[in-house]
Amino acid sequence: MAVGRNENLVKVTGLLAEIGETLQSDPEMRPLLLGTLEVLGVETIGAAQVTIRTRLKTVPLKQFEIAR
Repeated sequence: MAVGRNENLVKVTGLLAEIGETLQSDPEMRPLLLGTLEVLGVETIGAAQVTIRTRLKTVPLKQFEIAR
């Protein structure tokens, strides 16, 4: 996930954690998940953005439904 370089990364990772919790509590999404959303940290730092690496394990072939 790319965010602006000037964004507060602590706040961004907190929001990502909230999104993960929301997915876990969604009755339609929960059966498709094999784990919780993991925020792995900063992947790249560019001139205008920072890319945060995340991981969310899903049941086989259901990753595209979650990505939407």
